[in-house]
Amino acid sequence: MTKRYLFVLTTLVIFCFTRQVQADFAKKIIYHSEFGSGYSLPALMVAALRQPDFIELPLVLSLDDVPVVYNDLLLQPHTNVAELFPDRHRADGNYYVVDFTLEELRGLSYLEDGGQFGFQHSHITSLEEVFATIEVIADEFEAASRFLPVIKYPWFHANEAKDISSVVLDTLIAHAGSADTTLYCMSFDPEELQRIEEDILPGLPVTVRLVQAIDRPEGSETMRQNRREWTPYNYEWLFTRLGLRVAAGYADALWLDDPARLETPRLKRFIADSQALEMEVYCRIPQTSGLDPAAIAHELAVSLNADGLAVANPSSLHALFPEWRKTGDMPPKAAAGQSGDGRQQDNQSEGLLSDPEGLYERLRRIR
Repeated sequence: MTKRYLFVLTTLVIFCFTRQVQADFAKKIIYHSEFGSGYSLPALMVAALRQPDFIELPLVLSLDDVPVVYNDLLLQPHTNVAELFPDRHRADGNYYVVDFTLEELRGLSYLEDGGQFGFQHSHITSLEEVFATIEVIADEFEAASRFLPVIKYPWFHANEAKDISSVVLDTLIAHAGSADTTLYCMSFDPEELQRIEEDILPGLPVTVRLVQAIDRPEGSETMRQNRREWTPYNYEWLFTRLGLRVAAGYADALWLDDPARLETPRLKRFIADSQALEMEVYCRIPQTSGLDPAAIAHELAVSLNADGLAVANPSSLHALFPEWRKTGDMPPKAAAGQSGDGRQQDNQSEGLLSDPEGLYERLRRIR
């Protein structure tokens, strides 16, 4: 780890904890990035130090069947793959993650993409590396967050004769601690989630809570082949009460990637109907919408009563929630010392900042 990374991380730790972060709000905070570099290991380390309830981890498989944290099928939009491997593209001109081994993927660098942190020469990382690194951060700084792994593009992996869901779940269980009796897993593909529920989950040693994500109408997260052409999946059935009843049979929560696709009355009814079926609803707040993120967060969390918000900067919500509580906007807190999902939290930050030299030394040891 370079001195630049250590300096940035030290600064961010002090910034986060001088806000006296508390994680016992009824609403869940989820780390999510719209930029590829937002899922590099340094960016995920910073995200963990900001103490969200969940860290989203989009996952695709490498050529050697290793889950890597990467938010796309294609490498060239986000990395320097064309420079290092000019002849490794397919006939369509694209470089696919699934065509490269983990070692080759590690050698790629993210392009400058406007990400929040601007780390130089950040790289693609594996799910196992993230587990190992964030575990150190959790132990050192008592900044525990749950992971929200996202099984990306199962339709594409199936077309490549790869069962990404089985590989991801095997990895999750292999790295689960003794206290992790409940794991989380998300996908945009309803049929894949139902397959997981029916064929993979029975007999597992842990409980896995499934999250059904809903993409934009023109999105490519889930595709179906129609007359030899791949077309975007139609999620409209999920916005009906009958559809929600079907979803409640296999999913514990819903994720809206684009809440703005629904007019406010319809969105409010969708959230209320989902909660009536004991499904939580998480909403993503876009980084690049040009709108006031605080106003969007207030609308979703307070006016519409969404159960969780997915943001690039969890610290921003940690700062907003107490203000909303003072005005009586926020719902009551969970039981003292617990987060919304019942996890015990240590809300004391004094010990972390009382020894700056020790803090720097602990950061230096994190690789």
